[in-house]
Amino acid sequence: DLYAYFVSIYISLGVNRLFVLFLPYVIATGFIVAIFSVYLLTPIAFWRKLTPIYSFPADLQSKIDEVTQKAEIKNVKFFKYDSPEINAFTYLTVTGPRIVVTTGLLDAYSKGYINGDEFAAIIGHEMGHIKHRDPLRSGITMSWVSILNISGTVLMFFGFFFLGLAALSGGLIKLVNFLIGVFSVVFGFGLKIFSKIVSIIS
Repeated sequence: DLYAYFVSIYISLGVNRLFVLFLPYVIATGFIVAIFSVYLLTPIAFWRKLTPIYSFPADLQSKIDEVTQKAEIKNVKFFKYDSPEINAFTYLTVTGPRIVVTTGLLDAYSKGYINGDEFAAIIGHEMGHIKHRDPLRSGITMSWVSILNISGTVLMFFGFFFLGLAALSGGLIKLVNFLIGVFSVVFGFGLKIFSKIVSIIS
């Protein structure tokens, strides 16, 4: 019984210490995953789906150039995405930002459903995302959502592990293992719920 007592304490302290020691690595991993995802994985995903736009119609190009100069953003390249949806979006690469407009948006302009100022306003909106690094912020958020979800799963696993130890032990160590187990399960479940809420909001 005494041997089991010390083994249980050792495992309890060891697991918690391990979690604390690896926490900075988990935080660093979140940023690394975000940067890797935003600057490499996203461009690769769009690589074969986009067509470069080297110039817009002259009257529209002048408005876009004006918006670009006001935003003070360099090395912006434009691409076309084949979709009937009237939309535009932006993403980042290691060589500079990219703004993508759908064929639906281009058709809306060519058919007169939107004018040059409205088109330029849409481009200006995407410039704002670039200027404030919203794609990177979104990537960091989603990376942390994944990490929180995984951490919650790990904590719940250890929580049930300690609850199992509590069932096999007695005395004070039973209470310690029980409290650690309950805390880990509740906190882990909370992390998973929180990550789900953040993913929905994002």
